[in-house]
Order: sequence, then C-alpha cells, then structure tokens
Amino acid sequence: MRKKDWHTSAALPLARIDLSVAYSITALFGIGIMLLAAKAAPRATSGSQILIAMADELGRSLSPMFRELFLIGVWAAVFSSMLGVWQGVPYLFADIMAARKKSEQTPTQTDRTSWPYRGFLAFLALPPMLLLLIVKPVWLVMLYAVTGAFFMPFLALTLLYLNNKIITKSHRFGLTSNTLIILALIVLGFLSVQSLLT
Repeated sequence: MRKKDWHTSAALPLARIDLSVAYSITALFGIGIMLLAAKAAPRATSGSQILIAMADELGRSLSPMFRELFLIGVWAAVFSSMLGVWQGVPYLFADIMAARKKSEQTPTQTDRTSWPYRGFLAFLALPPMLLLLIVKPVWLVMLYAVTGAFFMPFLALTLLYLNNKIITKSHRFGLTSNTLIILALIVLGFLSVQSLLT
C-alpha cells in the first residue's frame, strides 16, 4: 500500500476494488480446478499424478494443446508462488523491523541488503534443508495439519477484530459482513475440528 501511495482513506475504494478483483479471480480459478479434478476422477489423489490426470482430461475434452498449456500453467503457478514467498515474506519482515525504528509518519524504504531481509531469507532456506535428514517427520506432518486446519478460522477472527476494533467507524463494514464472517467462522471452525479428529 505504501508503494502505491495509498496513505489516506481516499484510496480505500480503489483498494477494495483491487482486492475484490483478486479474490474473485482466485475463487473462479479454485472452482474451475475443483470441477476439473472431479471430472478427471484420478485414481491417485496425491502428488503429481492428480495433475497429470487433470491435464489428460483437458486434452481429451478440448485439445491436446490444452494438456500442455495446463501443465505449463501449473508450473508457472508453483514457481510464482515460491517466488512470492521467497521475496515477499523476507520483505515484510524487513519492513516491520524498519518501521519499528521510524515514526509512522515517516515512510520507510525497505532495504533488501539489510540483515533482517537476508537473515529471514536464510531462515527460509536452511531449516527445510535440515528436514531432509529426518526420514519420517510425523510430528512435522501433524504440526502442518494443525496449523493448516486453524488458519482459516484464525483469519476470520482477525477480520472480525480489524473490522470492529481497528478500522474507524466510518469505514467499517456493516452487520451483513459481520454476520457472514461469523457464519464462516462457525463453519470453518467446525470443519477444522472435524478434520483433526478424523
């Protein structure tokens, strides 16, 4: 937001349009992938085999060219996601560390050569390499499952807190949005607990 000079509430409508477009495209993409996976009905439901089965289904339904385009798109999605994490997360950490040293009124310029940026980059790289020495890290799988299960309910709680405590009253969403977030919290919380018990 700072890079786009969105410092005031005047930029709020533009930010909402930006987020609405991004989430709408993501939702359509997710629905499309689920429908394609259901139609392909692959025997292998994990690893790269499900992607190959989905690509084969596209090739049969449309054209062999779409099979190749789908696989290229999958590679691009994975590669860009990795780049996003490896560039974005250290950037956010370095930005937070820089903001702590300056007042909120002073715009901070994140330095990619600073120790917070490079240190967090090393943190992203080294611990996963150590996991290669562990044959079957069951505890890590369980930790990942627990973290993943409670991420969406945590996100819903965060949205409720931001909308009702942090954002100024004139810019808050109304009763309808709060009700939908609470419903999502209940459903996601139930699904999270159920996924951990099964």
